[in-house]
Amino acid sequence: MIAFTVMILTAIDVHQQTEILTQSYEKEASISRHYISGLVLELENLSNSLIRVESFREKVKRQSQALRKYRTKIVTQETKELNLFGFKTKLFGVLGKERKSSIKETYYSVYLSKADIDELEKNTKILLKDPNSLAISDETYSKLKNIAHQVVVLEADLNEQKQKLEELRVSEKTSEKEKQNLEQEMDHLKKGIEKTRNQLDQSILELSLPKQHKKIEELGLNMSQYRIQTFPVVFNQSRENLIPSFDTKIFKPEASINSNIFLNDIDISLKDSISKIISLDFSQDTNKNSYTIGKMELQVLYSPIFKNQNSTQRADRLKKELPDFAKRYLQQDANIALKVRELVIPLKKRVQELKEKNLQFLLLEIKLSTISTLVILN
Repeated sequence: MIAFTVMILTAIDVHQQTEILTQSYEKEASISRHYISGLVLELENLSNSLIRVESFREKVKRQSQALRKYRTKIVTQETKELNLFGFKTKLFGVLGKERKSSIKETYYSVYLSKADIDELEKNTKILLKDPNSLAISDETYSKLKNIAHQVVVLEADLNEQKQKLEELRVSEKTSEKEKQNLEQEMDHLKKGIEKTRNQLDQSILELSLPKQHKKIEELGLNMSQYRIQTFPVVFNQSRENLIPSFDTKIFKPEASINSNIFLNDIDISLKDSISKIISLDFSQDTNKNSYTIGKMELQVLYSPIFKNQNSTQRADRLKKELPDFAKRYLQQDANIALKVRELVIPLKKRVQELKEKNLQFLLLEIKLSTISTLVILN
């Protein structure tokens, strides 16, 4: 599950009952919800593809220099021959021998080839279209790529800070002040990631706005009556100010439903819904989520968007047939994740040891090769 939507419906008659509003929502807004869910998932996939390309590029950049020491140096010796009157004659002594050296990549020295990244980037660029459904320009792609790169750099910095925090927690000499400073820095990086990621989503959406406007008109969706926002669940679990990753306000900003004056009033129920969805409770109290602001009567309803629909359907069926399955599954998953987490540091240490042993072996090979060559030459 990557996000959930907030659906807001204005009533023509402010005296309509909540039940009628809810029924109207279910009948009239189902198409809107389905369409926007598909659009959000499409944006998610495009953003992830761009970020993935830049992530590979950044990792290669960070790893390549460090991995150079794991390459093998191969020293070979060749015998020179002289063609004299049609006969090949070997030269003697130092003149008859020639040493050549070459560098060979090993398993540890290669992370990802440039050709692999270029191919992935080519496939990603094909998915992006300009407002006329044509391939986007190099300038536009460069802009998107730069934003995606910012996300990757921030995520890499966040991962480094997480690793430092793990090390500090293990260390007995670490003060609570150091941990708090590191946690504050991590929170700052998380906000930066979310802000930049939203900027990337917005930039991709702007490319297809004319196409989306046309599609909305064809479907007969009334964006003056409905407003849909999506909120990434992970980023908004413990946040005071909730920031939507997508808002249908972009399609019709002048509509009264797209005013922000009433958003503060629904933040409390929004946070409650996030907590319920995380606990796999999708029930809704429609009476509790009804508001009257000025001459507008609002009905706020929440719906999760699942990234993998087929997996979600199977999980939902299991939940119905085996009510306790989800809780038991999540508990087992948490236990396994805890055990795996404890293995991360020892595994990293072991991999480093293997790399060092491999390096020592390669150095020994080079020394032996050089010695044998010198013996032959002398």
